Amino acid sequence: MKLRVFAGLALILTACSPAGETPAPTDPAFGQAVRNYLLSNPEVIEDAQKALAEKKQRALFKSAITDKDDPFIGKRDAKVTVIEFFDYRCPYCVHAADWVLQQPGKNKDVRVVFKEMPFLTKESYEASQAALAANKQGKYAAMHRALMDVASSDLSSASIDKAAQKAGVDVKRMRRDMDSKDVIEHLDRVKNLSQSAKVESTPTFLVNGVLVAGFDEKALNAAIEKALKEPA
Repeated sequence: MKLRVFAGLALILTACSPAGETPAPTDPAFGQAVRNYLLSNPEVIEDAQKALAEKKQRALFKSAITDKDDPFIGKRDAKVTVIEFFDYRCPYCVHAADWVLQQPGKNKDVRVVFKEMPFLTKESYEASQAALAANKQGKYAAMHRALMDVASSDLSSASIDKAAQKAGVDVKRMRRDMDSKDVIEHLDRVKNLSQSAKVESTPTFLVNGVLVAGFDEKALNAAIEKALKEPA
């Protein structure tokens, strides 16, 4: 795609230049030549837009993957990384939870990184605090599962504590850690990243830099399969 764009523009520069001279970008003839080419080849604009979108997705993935405090499941050095921005009060995230948690078990070369993005309700934020506090005890996956099991109905403080007990979490320690500086700063980092990258809905997935908006299981599976086949 990119080659088509660059080749097309190169064609303009050569075909529209007398005696092989390159017209200056400020030359009216140059502007008209560009316009004529784009009107005759509108797919070039689509290619350029797609290339720009892919570039932005890769930049977002690069930024998102650098936070070593993010909870994850699977091998740290897995070939494929699936990043999920989610909210416990998001019904689509709840629906996606089984698929998400199963991925490392299906393929040892896949890991999932969790980006807690609690923007829907105060209960969402408290649940994310609890999950990150549980992560300090090495219980993130179990806590995530327990919270997703109750998220669509009751996500009160009492329900969060019951979920923690079910996950084998020390509730008193969890409650102390929930308001710790590192937990709050972690949530702030995810919020700032999502805002700067314009991640405005949940779930949003990045599979080795390929963005999948919403829980599109078919698209996610295809993105993972493609990433697994790519050279390391």
